[in-house]
Amino acid sequence: MYSTMRRPRVWIAVGIGVLACVAILLAGLPTVVRRIAVSQIRALTAREAVIDEVQLNLFTRRLAVRGFRLADREGREPLARFEELEVRFSLLPLVRGRLHLDALVLRGLRLRLVRTGPAELNISDILARFLGGEPRKEPAYLAVDRLDLRDAAVTLEDRVVAPPRTWAVAPLDVELRDFVTVGDAQKGTAQIKLTVNGAPVSLSLDQIRARPAHARGTLTITGFDLAPLWPYVPANAPIRAQGGKYSTRLVAEYGADTGVRGGGEVTVEEIAFVRRGEAVPFVTAPRLEMTSSDVVYKDGALSARRLGMKGAPALTDASVSPPRTLVLRGLRVGIEDLAWPFTGTARVEVAAELPEAGTVDVNGTVALAGPTAEHTVAVKDAALAPYQRFQPLEAGVRGRAAASLKVTAALSDALRATAKG
Repeated sequence: MYSTMRRPRVWIAVGIGVLACVAILLAGLPTVVRRIAVSQIRALTAREAVIDEVQLNLFTRRLAVRGFRLADREGREPLARFEELEVRFSLLPLVRGRLHLDALVLRGLRLRLVRTGPAELNISDILARFLGGEPRKEPAYLAVDRLDLRDAAVTLEDRVVAPPRTWAVAPLDVELRDFVTVGDAQKGTAQIKLTVNGAPVSLSLDQIRARPAHARGTLTITGFDLAPLWPYVPANAPIRAQGGKYSTRLVAEYGADTGVRGGGEVTVEEIAFVRRGEAVPFVTAPRLEMTSSDVVYKDGALSARRLGMKGAPALTDASVSPPRTLVLRGLRVGIEDLAWPFTGTARVEVAAELPEAGTVDVNGTVALAGPTAEHTVAVKDAALAPYQRFQPLEAGVRGRAAASLKVTAALSDALRATAKG
């Protein structure tokens, strides 16, 4: 009787003890996770890492990491840091060795990159560790329903170029939806918005698939200042650019089996080109508009159904005194069926309004493998006065001129051309 009455009390005590052990284990789990994470990060990066706080709740399937900092090899500034990482995950897929994230939100990421050599960054050793191993034959299963990168910023300090330059990407926001590393579905989408040295950039992606890789996207850049790029051009280059504002809208689709196919529009404003050893630009353009359609790159081969450009560039000859500038108003250039390596035949069209008066039209084909070219050149009502300084005659030349020529040219060791008309 006494034994029978005592048995429930024993089971209650055991139950309370088990619950106490589970509670202690769950209460200490975040500390264990934080210590393991810090240790693994240090081993992978060979850098000191700090995590202020980890919260882990298996019942609500939530993980939160706050106050992360990763030291750099040199200097006091951290290589990377973020304010908070919040993850909501599913437990059942873990039993099958799969990681399914319902949501991942990373706030306040700051990444500081430093270029210390022509091909050396302050993260080169980390990249070597991650990229040096044998690639997996099959990717690990990872599914992400929602990923948000909010209020991020990346800086690149380039100490190689003279003078040193800093590139800033801020703010940077990323939204990724319905991404999975395994499967044939092409339902992933992404929205990336950033500002590069003050120029807004956006990239919109859909039909994302990891394997075989596939994605379709639209890239938009507005008013990117090209001037900071020109110091990267070798000092002995025969031609250097000055100034320039770059804007573009490009649409492209990539498939592992089909390559890249796309096209779009590019606008460059207020750009100039200078020959080496000269101070006066020999070409200036207030605005150049370029278009492309059906451009395909696959297995090292590049082709374009059509490339176009229009603008009103000014050509300056500094060899005469004073320098003479000629403006080609309404310049239009079109190239169809261009291919690299050079194969087939491309069609070329050039038209422009000549300085002061007149027009010029060039139409023909270029056999790319030769290369050889056959063109017709038509000049109509061209004023001669703008070209006076380029003529050897001392007497003034006035009037108008017209011409119709058929030009054939071949390039082997030297250019050979004939003109009839």
